[in-house]
Amino acid sequence: MTVDQSMMSQNRTCQGCDRSLGPAETGWIWNEYPVCTVCYGALTADETQAGTATPADSLTCADHAGLLAAAPLLTTEQAALLEHWIMIDGPGAEEIRAEIQQALSADAAAFNLLGVRFYHGRGIPKALRWAAQFFARGARMGNCQAFHNLGTCYTAAAGLAPAASARFTLFQKRADAGDPDAMYWLGFCWAHGVGTKRHHPTAAECYRRAAESGHAHAWVSLGLLFHTGNGVAQSDKAALDCFQKAAAMGHPPGMYQAGCLYMLGQGLEENPGAAAAWFTKAAASGHDLAMNLLGNCYGRGYGVPRDPQAAHYWRRLALEVKQRQTA
Repeated sequence: MTVDQSMMSQNRTCQGCDRSLGPAETGWIWNEYPVCTVCYGALTADETQAGTATPADSLTCADHAGLLAAAPLLTTEQAALLEHWIMIDGPGAEEIRAEIQQALSADAAAFNLLGVRFYHGRGIPKALRWAAQFFARGARMGNCQAFHNLGTCYTAAAGLAPAASARFTLFQKRADAGDPDAMYWLGFCWAHGVGTKRHHPTAAECYRRAAESGHAHAWVSLGLLFHTGNGVAQSDKAALDCFQKAAAMGHPPGMYQAGCLYMLGQGLEENPGAAAAWFTKAAASGHDLAMNLLGNCYGRGYGVPRDPQAAHYWRRLALEVKQRQTA
């Protein structure tokens, strides 16, 4: 079983150079995009890799039997996990194995947690390359923390570094083909100077295209540009509209940002009740910053009855979630 079998069965065209791969040629998955070996090397040139990049034709270790039965098609990063399976030992080994099984069962939160482990080297060799792979999978599946963490990986290679330029080119190519996720990340590149010079008006247009194509986090990013006035005319009313559209799609960062606007009262009338309500919704969905501010609301009696115990609970939970899920 080759590590790129899912690519073989779905798409044998490199998304970086548009070249069709030969029947015996190895394909790779870079952050959810099938690419050839040359493009994969360019996209990951600045990242540290754990283990070897050479795909194994088969994985026969007895410890892998149950996972192989549950995952008939392996992507590159899943195969790497199975290779790490026999390396994991010591404190926390069982917890990591449980996360591996969740990730192979398509659990978005587990993909994010595994990315965090690779990012920090917690119980697994530290490797930015694999961290980005897992964050991308979790982000594509809608995990909002994975979006934040993947952005952290991308900005680690900001500027005009070779890998950053390769990523910018790939996102531009896929955005032109109508991929909403690529439109979002292309906007991110323009906003943060990843592979190109910063240009907020272009970033805003990319975010708008992605948002109108159904990308929830693009609404949040566009709303933040309206709030700051970067690349668009400053308008907190427009920002709130963007955040509420993201929230309507069940996206916790949209709920959190809406609460922040009502708390700040900049360009809008301050509304403690609305702020606390939005923080409550976001906190219930696992948003650590919303948990912390909700704790502050309970501590001050801001928009909710003052409750020191509830304040302590939400602040402590916020810290636990941040430490566990954030790169």
